[in-house]
Amino acid sequence: MAEPVAYIPSHPKYIGNQIILSSGRVTLHSKDDSTMIFGKKAIALSSLGSVNFDVTTKLIINSPKIELGMDAEITGEPVLLGKGTILLLSRLLDKLSVLGTALTQLSETELEKAIPAISFASTELSNLCPVLRADLESLLSTVTYTK
Repeated sequence: MAEPVAYIPSHPKYIGNQIILSSGRVTLHSKDDSTMIFGKKAIALSSLGSVNFDVTTKLIINSPKIELGMDAEITGEPVLLGKGTILLLSRLLDKLSVLGTALTQLSETELEKAIPAISFASTELSNLCPVLRADLESLLSTVTYTK
């Protein structure tokens, strides 16, 4: 695992206005509205333990790129899009099911009757494979990457 790259301020010495809080515990609480933190270049949250986000409705992460792990876009892999993956796999499983059903009807005594169904199902599956293969790239996220 790559070592985290620390954020290094543009000035080697802290110059200008600043606030440093150091305490056994720091609590920010907004009784009636929101708590907001803004940083022109970065906001860093770091802990030797865990960082927790507890919400009751939804968590929104709005970013053109999301990396789950250091340098995940470069050294990791894009995540798969769920609905597209389910659709592609469902189409494949439908054709495999038809072929499987045709194969279960195969018996030595009724071989001639089963061959057309097996041939049809095999052709359908063979025709679907290049279509699904062409769709594989579209399943990769262009935003979220993980290691």
